[in-house]
Amino acid sequence: MARLIGLGSGAAMTVALLMGLTGLVAVADDTARADHESTDTLDVRDRGEVAASFENEVIQPIAAVPADPAWTGDLDPACNEGTIPPSLGQAALSQINWFRDMTGAAPLSRSAQLDNMASGAALLLAANIERVFDGDNPHNPPPTWDCYTEQRAEGAGRSNLAAGPSSLLAVDAIRLMNDHEDNNTRVAHRQWMLLPQVRPIGYGATNPSGDPATSSVVLIPENRTARTDEFIAWPTEGYIPMHVTPFRWSLAYHGSNGDADFSNANVTMTYQDAEVPVDVVHTGNAALGPQIVWDFTPGEVIPGPARGEKCDGHAFFCGGLYGEGLAVDATGGDVVVDVRVSGIELRGNTVDHCYRVVVFDPDRSGSAPPPFDIPCSDSPTPTTTTTTTMPQPPSGDCESSFSDTEGHLFEDDIACIADVGITLGCNPPENTLFCPNEDVTRGQMAAFIVRGLDLPDAPDQGFADTDGSVFKEDIDALAQADVTRGCNPPANDRFCPTEDVTRGQMAAFLVRGLDLPAASDQGFVDTEGSVFKEDIDALAQEGITRGCNPPQNNQFCPTEDVTRGQMAAFLNRALIQP
Repeated sequence: MARLIGLGSGAAMTVALLMGLTGLVAVADDTARADHESTDTLDVRDRGEVAASFENEVIQPIAAVPADPAWTGDLDPACNEGTIPPSLGQAALSQINWFRDMTGAAPLSRSAQLDNMASGAALLLAANIERVFDGDNPHNPPPTWDCYTEQRAEGAGRSNLAAGPSSLLAVDAIRLMNDHEDNNTRVAHRQWMLLPQVRPIGYGATNPSGDPATSSVVLIPENRTARTDEFIAWPTEGYIPMHVTPFRWSLAYHGSNGDADFSNANVTMTYQDAEVPVDVVHTGNAALGPQIVWDFTPGEVIPGPARGEKCDGHAFFCGGLYGEGLAVDATGGDVVVDVRVSGIELRGNTVDHCYRVVVFDPDRSGSAPPPFDIPCSDSPTPTTTTTTTMPQPPSGDCESSFSDTEGHLFEDDIACIADVGITLGCNPPENTLFCPNEDVTRGQMAAFIVRGLDLPDAPDQGFADTDGSVFKEDIDALAQADVTRGCNPPANDRFCPTEDVTRGQMAAFLVRGLDLPAASDQGFVDTEGSVFKEDIDALAQEGITRGCNPPQNNQFCPTEDVTRGQMAAFLNRALIQP
């Protein structure tokens, strides 16, 4: 059974472990292509055009990959990346570009330099696959790993990684787009492959005839400030072949993280006037921006799953790719699904977004095309949707029950984070005090961020110094979400829960947790040379920090400790204030 392990690399990447190893690297720039109105973009409302592009850009490149791809490298003892048949990289790039074309993003090219980085990342994963299966983070490999080099580690930290049977190596890009495992509810692989700013990528694979084989797609965002200010859905509006239709759907808004909020949104899917029960599995920020992700059960209302002969000989789609068959069975006719996402907070307004998806079998003729411009008002009121909530602004002014915050500079911020349950107080069990001038420890910071982001529980993350800490569960949750990596690099086997948090460290925690985009220099005179400079600039650009020396605020004071009052201000601006 395929297994996907959700991990992160700066902006929430994940690793797909499916028993084969590959890798891709991509670089983002400021240029982003507009929506489907572009004349050189695939017309997703044209069934024949989508079918032809799927055949030419997905099926044929996959068919060109040898059944037993040769690899000239080795793992032991030389740790040699070697070479792979060119058709493997060509198939991966073609698949990714087809998905991007479907959503209106510009096509990608490959870079020889990034190919080398991706090959190294795939080799590193292959050499340490048992460690990964045992729980090691393949995006943050320590120097103790076999075949470790800094370049291979950098590639692994910037990659979509896959491992699985060699028979599936040619369809790694499709597996990554599915993101169907329980620990990939953020669909981070999908997000990165659809990111409009990405341009050149690198692809590498190791041991393609072995078990496992591995692959790497390296994605290096150099500048993610360009935004198209549009909704990006997968599956997108229009026709989509049933062979690549997942049961996990997503809708993102490609704007700044503060532009849209899906935390109170509802999803309604309908098929033949019947409502499809859905389960919202994630709301929050990701590479594309704020998003909502939901699952449906194949066969419950929508026809499916498709198995056996219904795959028309494409066994890698029906069998290994999905295990239990395709999510939607369109062999009996086109499957028209209407989607309505209601209650989206968009720049101060509440809006709905509606679109129509037609799942079809490219090997069979279809019926007359349906109208695609559907009014949102015609969609039924959702009754079976479940949602995940984030902390919401309290109604009216925030009121503090703490006896030591009246008149404090951060009194309102403290009251607001208390109202939504991010803080409980500093003197349990009474919790009548907040202690605003005390420094924040790393353990306390973990609790603040986990409550604020509503992060799920996590298994033990292996830190040697957290057993017995009251914040152990929060620390594990923070580490699983890749908001923290440890306090003693490169080993990173400790968290240091009782140490104080500096303002620079706090910036890094919040930028990772909120997945904030890169920013231009914000003019602080004391951040040059700081390892946290990029995080500080990103935080300032979003208005979460203003500086440490008002009214000038031309300094950030990155090495100073964060007080509990300051942390309340950061969290209120980041998570609660509209």
